[in-house]
Amino acid sequence: YGSFNTQSYVTMVQSGSISQLNGAKMMLSLDERSSDGELSYSSGIAFNQTFKAIVPLTDKLQLTAFSSFNYTRYYEADTGGTVAGLGITGPQLAAYGKNFALNDDPSDEHYYKFNYVKKHTDFNYLDLKWDGGGGLTVEDQLYDYFYSNKTVSAQNVNDLVGVPPSPSSPVLDPSLNPNDIGGYHKLNRYQTFGDVLRLNKDFGFGTLRTGGIMESSWALRYIYNFDLTTGQTDNGYGSAPGTNASYVEPSRWFQTQVFADFEWKPTDQLTLTPGIKQLDYTRTIDAPIEGSGEPAKGSRTYDKTLYFFTGNYRLTHNLSFYAQAASGFLIPPVKTLAAVNGTKSATSPEQTWTYQGGFVYSSGKISFDADYYNIQATNVLINETHSSCQCYINAGSGAYSGVEAQGAYTVGGGLSLFANGAVNTAKDKNSGPGSTPSAFTNSPKGTAAAGAIFDRGPWSATASTKLVGAQLASDGATHIPDYTTIDASIAYNFGKFKVKLAGFNLADKRALLDYDGTFYGYSVGRQIELTLQAKY
Repeated sequence: YGSFNTQSYVTMVQSGSISQLNGAKMMLSLDERSSDGELSYSSGIAFNQTFKAIVPLTDKLQLTAFSSFNYTRYYEADTGGTVAGLGITGPQLAAYGKNFALNDDPSDEHYYKFNYVKKHTDFNYLDLKWDGGGGLTVEDQLYDYFYSNKTVSAQNVNDLVGVPPSPSSPVLDPSLNPNDIGGYHKLNRYQTFGDVLRLNKDFGFGTLRTGGIMESSWALRYIYNFDLTTGQTDNGYGSAPGTNASYVEPSRWFQTQVFADFEWKPTDQLTLTPGIKQLDYTRTIDAPIEGSGEPAKGSRTYDKTLYFFTGNYRLTHNLSFYAQAASGFLIPPVKTLAAVNGTKSATSPEQTWTYQGGFVYSSGKISFDADYYNIQATNVLINETHSSCQCYINAGSGAYSGVEAQGAYTVGGGLSLFANGAVNTAKDKNSGPGSTPSAFTNSPKGTAAAGAIFDRGPWSATASTKLVGAQLASDGATHIPDYTTIDASIAYNFGKFKVKLAGFNLADKRALLDYDGTFYGYSVGRQIELTLQAKY
């Protein structure tokens, strides 16, 4: 139980080894939680059920079955800014404070029953592992996952309550009452099936790992506009004449990947691992109505050979150096297949080369590691708003680099100290004054944390402070200053029972997280949680 009437109930049952089933083990976890939320009328509930069973069929063959189901419902405007829809405008901030989001007024677009999200997901797999002896193993994993996001939202929530023009989210169909609230029902749903086959062979001097993936998915996305006051359709927001649909976008994709790497150990101190992957991906769209009001039909195929390499050298028993390089490939979103102002998008996949090198040191009470990374990207994908839709386009080239380090020291008596930090840059090489690249948005210039961990006897405790560095907001002009948070916890273990008290953002700093030109987003204030645990 914690701040904002937040409640979480978790029950876990583990069978242990079942001799009648050849030593099989089973686990069931039930998780239910709810919260009123820090923002006004923004409560939520969530449920999760997870089951896992590991069944040895023979001494060489093992079957694992897994299933997880999730359901979430919360009240939130879909048009409320860049921070998870939980933004607030400048006038709202001045009039109502940082905690304003929704209200209980059915005549206003901020009415919480006009703004909510329902999500359902599930994930399932069957995994069969066979040990063929002599270093040979084979594994096959058949899986599926499902996602459904049903959202209801007013068209606009950036006004003041009861201040003309009110409502600021009116219906547009002339046959409807102009004082009714205009909004929409939005769906994003997909179902995916796949299979992963892996074959590994240990030769002693090295290990060969090979495999392949085959995967297929079907998706449906739409927005239908309604008079939220009466439930009638609102054709005024429709993209095509005589319809209340902004878009109806069924799509599907199919992909295959084959991969291999070889972990070679030429000496006891040196390990070299080259790898390769071939990706083939086809996406198809068959949308009767897109954002432009026109149909969008067709398909695109993407294929790419990807490479990576890792090298590790153990200089002494407590000091190792490593270097890595890898190519990357980001397939554009489905919107890139749609027509934009009657012209088909020519968006290309984003591609990267990533390089990283560093060292790891561990000796007695001290452990420390540090690295440098550099990522060079081409065809960088960004989301921009055009006259007819929000579209993903290529923004040219990007460069990302940074230095990271972390360390820990065991003081003794159950006390350990830790610290970590990073200095980062994320630059758009195709923009900025003259030849100076400008920073990408939402990319902190650095992060850091430091704290202490205590664990002795029945007592345990933690204390830490975290820093998120300055960054450029989503509007591309506002500079967000760095901010820190302080967290702490203390727990006592009675054996079968345990009690824990934890606090987050103890200084209650409501830092600015983002600004998109209209909406501000702020961090959550102080949270206190009490946890009780019982074991049987």
